[in-house]
Amino acid sequence: MNITKSLVWLVFLFSFVNVSAQENAELDSIVEAFEIKVEPIELIHHPIQKHFSFSQNKLEINQSSRELAATFDDPSRVLYRHTGISIANDQNNSIVYRGLPSEFVKWSIDGAEIINPNHLSNAGRLSDQSSPSAGGVLAIPFEVVNKFSFYGNAYGPEQINSVSAVSDFNFDIDGNNFFKVGLLGMEAGFQTKGKVKVKGNFRYSTVGLLSDFGVNFDGESIKFYDGFVKADITDKISFVGVAGNSTNFHESLTNIEDATQLKDLQEIDFESKFFIAGIKYKGEKYNHSFFVSQRNSNRTSRLDESLFQSPEISSFESFSRNIEKYSYNGYRKLKMGEGDLNVGMQFLLFYSELASENFESLNENNGNVKVYANYKYLTNLGDVNFKIEPGLAIVHIDNFNFNPSLFAQISYDKFLLDFNYACKNVQKEFNQIGGISRDSDLVESYSISLKYQLPKQKFSINTRMFYLKTQTLNYLLQSILNGTNKLGEGYDFNDLSLRDESQIDSKGIELMIDKSWSGGWYAHANATFFDAQYSNLTFSNIEVNTNENFKSIYNFVFTKEFYSKRNNKWVVNLAYHQRGGAYQNTYDWIEGTFVERRLSAYYRIDARFQYNWNSKNTLTLDIQNLTNNLNDAYYFYDAYLNKEVLQKQLGTIPILSYKRVF
Repeated sequence: MNITKSLVWLVFLFSFVNVSAQENAELDSIVEAFEIKVEPIELIHHPIQKHFSFSQNKLEINQSSRELAATFDDPSRVLYRHTGISIANDQNNSIVYRGLPSEFVKWSIDGAEIINPNHLSNAGRLSDQSSPSAGGVLAIPFEVVNKFSFYGNAYGPEQINSVSAVSDFNFDIDGNNFFKVGLLGMEAGFQTKGKVKVKGNFRYSTVGLLSDFGVNFDGESIKFYDGFVKADITDKISFVGVAGNSTNFHESLTNIEDATQLKDLQEIDFESKFFIAGIKYKGEKYNHSFFVSQRNSNRTSRLDESLFQSPEISSFESFSRNIEKYSYNGYRKLKMGEGDLNVGMQFLLFYSELASENFESLNENNGNVKVYANYKYLTNLGDVNFKIEPGLAIVHIDNFNFNPSLFAQISYDKFLLDFNYACKNVQKEFNQIGGISRDSDLVESYSISLKYQLPKQKFSINTRMFYLKTQTLNYLLQSILNGTNKLGEGYDFNDLSLRDESQIDSKGIELMIDKSWSGGWYAHANATFFDAQYSNLTFSNIEVNTNENFKSIYNFVFTKEFYSKRNNKWVVNLAYHQRGGAYQNTYDWIEGTFVERRLSAYYRIDARFQYNWNSKNTLTLDIQNLTNNLNDAYYFYDAYLNKEVLQKQLGTIPILSYKRVF
């Protein structure tokens, strides 16, 4: 795909739409005087509401959310404290939502789709290959995030279509001048004043810096760095640019007697670089977002055959995953009758390539267009309030598809009841497998919720039932393409079993209780019980658990805030996360049978101690896995040991950091 030509088209389209917006500015000012804004009927679901805002299936996180334990200033790690969400591995920030693979989560900025914005995208992967959706460190600093919104199905047509969920960023926040140093990395930010405001943020990993000075970390050198710039050209037009690079180099041992596994004898070099650039227009009636994003990830592995030779492992392996996205999201606000109508359009052009020494490259050059309308109407009958939001999207991928959605809400006294439904067609990453064109994934999802809350947000109870069904790529093919199973087994992409559709069903119930006391004490507990399975598989006539079908997720969060005589602030947060064991599903190509195995249950206690003084200094100790519990990660076969090995997850990780605002 010609990037220069695509950028020219994006600039032309932005100019055309923006001129149209300016021509309607006078009409907008007249209509605005008569506009009645429809606000959602929403009760705060958390007494620690500064950390979370939860409505429908949308979870919103803001700056203060970082006070929760083991977030490491990563908004996606804050999500683990909520219902229905867990992780695939301690080493990365993968988002497992209601038992669906993290690969089904998409990312966007102000509604425009972008590539995976994470460093070290191979971290915690069984295959050690690049992930399409997760990584070891989010490459967008928490410091620049105004809102991080997580939209779980079912949600309205104004967001991009995803099988599982959408993680959306908004950067409309003033920054400050600061410097931060810690065990994870060094970071600095600035904010200018005046008509043109510029906000910048730059990071470099501490481990990478120490590696540059010759410090050895068991033969591994891990580095990452990134830069963020946002320029508010006017009060309506802004530019956003993000770029970064991450590397992980593993040095091989020269003496086979010192090796304890095959990896010790391998020289492994992983590098991933990305950039995201876009322009945004935010007016009274019009909103437009254009973004171009690109990621290139490469991994090579070399094995000295004079030290070890095996027919089951190649002396040289290479893997690359490259993707480019060009996206737009825009909508127009209208007044219609007693409600508000949003009419919008989205389009996506993308190029994707998956290549390896072990199979022929898979390439895709495709795109989709969506036009949508969402109507919001709010009324009341005495003490009962009603809100309804019907929506409709027309999506063109291989052909035209109609995607309806509905949100309805009733509130009375201290009770809130809502219902959500959505039907979506989702673009596949690879539409051509074995020379045969594939249709889009079709997702249908429902949820119904009941909320009860006492006055002043002192105590609240919330429960939500959900169901999702999707027709998607065959489970085995999805596993191969996204590297959850080891590549290099000689897969034949012309195999019919890889081209068949399969169905995923995810259903369950979520429960949440909040309690706050005087003196800065807060407590939160939630539980999720669910079941997520594949069915209609060619290679098996039984239902198969998704790898992430944990069956249950539990969270307990305790927070204490108190102030000293000099008004300095202490925050202590303890968090407990537990989930059922993950499944490790494999297909035996020789025997032609499917093998399903479950790992042991997972649990972890995290802690955070934060001290703020003089309004400018913050000292933080963030501890992941306080009790050093080594949970199961996955089984893998090690050719050097000639046996199967159970890989454990991470132990205790303390991260100390200091921040100074100027």
